[in-house]
Amino acid sequence: MIPDIITKLQAELSAGIKTEAQVVYLMAQIRKIIEQEQSENEFDFLFFHCNWVLHPRMDRQFAQAILDKFNQAHIHMVKGIELANFPHSLRMELDPIFSMDRFWKQLILFFQSHGLHWEGLSNIVGWSAFLKLYSSVIQDCPLVIRSGNTDSYIQEVRVIYLEADRKDHGYTVYKISWIITDKKGAAGELYILNSYKESE
Repeated sequence: MIPDIITKLQAELSAGIKTEAQVVYLMAQIRKIIEQEQSENEFDFLFFHCNWVLHPRMDRQFAQAILDKFNQAHIHMVKGIELANFPHSLRMELDPIFSMDRFWKQLILFFQSHGLHWEGLSNIVGWSAFLKLYSSVIQDCPLVIRSGNTDSYIQEVRVIYLEADRKDHGYTVYKISWIITDKKGAAGELYILNSYKESE
């Protein structure tokens, strides 16, 4: 069954990933392979991001581990501390999460280990275009703290995709915000800025 999925995935990749629907299909098929191979631990961040496109609210175990990092961030944010002044270890844990860099690296590793090829994944321009589509898919799917978790200060984390009105050398600038909302309704934000170019 996995070889059949790989063949279908490669056909999709060769055609180019240009729509949100293609992103959902791609992530759903990758999730199937990971589950069949039982490689969730090897591709933990990739598996998490696969699940995220398929569920309107994420309260699974790995999502809770990620929320714990944002909970730690919230403690500093309510004191007015900027990300650059967070404890080094927390900053190093948070950065690959909200930049989605770890997601990118595991996706590359997954493709390499399964003989999949996609030019768009090998450079920051292609990845940024993919991330634009991916973030648009998940922005209506918050990560939520499980009910009964009294140790958490936060209630949920939501990703918001916002496209700028301006272009930079032909590239459209966009912002991916991670909005952290606490149990009192107050919100903080961590974000990244990226840009993409419409395919010719």
